[in-house]
Formats: sequence, structure tokens, C-alpha cells
Amino acid sequence: MSKDRLTAFFDAVLAIVMTVLVLSLKQPAAATLSAVLALHKEYLTYTTSFFVLCITWHNLHNTFQVVRKINGGVLWANSLLLFVISFFPYVTTFVSDHFFARVAEFFFGIVFLLISLMYVLLCFTLY
Repeated sequence: MSKDRLTAFFDAVLAIVMTVLVLSLKQPAAATLSAVLALHKEYLTYTTSFFVLCITWHNLHNTFQVVRKINGGVLWANSLLLFVISFFPYVTTFVSDHFFARVAEFFFGIVFLLISLMYVLLCFTLY
């Protein structure tokens, strides 16, 4: 498999995750500014998740600029990274529903940490 197919697959899965992320945002209770502002915690959590996914996407594409070929280990490492990324809509909703709960924040942080670890694993496998 070429690196272009792998990055295209990553892009497609990430686009789906980002779509699910935005679809999980709550609608305001009314069409008023105060109802929109009441959802500020949800918007903050969404924005954080969105930009973490953007940073991951940028890092992956920058990394793959220097890659010449990939093997099965790289495919598995990439799959593990995507697996962890797929939890983002879940933990984002969990945190936005329980904004100050330590358990929700803990799981949010665990997903962040696992994405970092899976990215390091991917880079190590590429090396």
C-alpha cells in the first residue's frame, strides 16, 4: 500500500470523526443569544477537541512528507491511532455534559494522552 492511500484513509476517518463531533453539539433551547451563550461549555469542549484533531492531522501529514514506504506495522500503528481518535466524540460529549466532573476530565485527558502515545508509536514504527 502506498503512503498516499494510508493518508487518504486517515483523512476520511478523521473527517467522519469531526462530522460526528459537530453533530453531537446540542442545539440551543431557543433562538436567542442567551440560549446560545448558555452552551458555552459545549462550544469550548468542541473547540478543544476540534483543534486537537487538527493538530494530529497536521502532524501526521508533516510526518508522512518524508516517508518513502510503509509496511504492516505502520498500518497497525495508524489503525491504533485512529481507534483512539474515534473516541473523541464520546469523550467530548461526556465532558460537555459534566464539565467540572473530574472523571469526565480524566477520560478526556486519557484520550489526549493515548493519541500522543499512538502517534509516538506510529513515528517509532515508521523509523
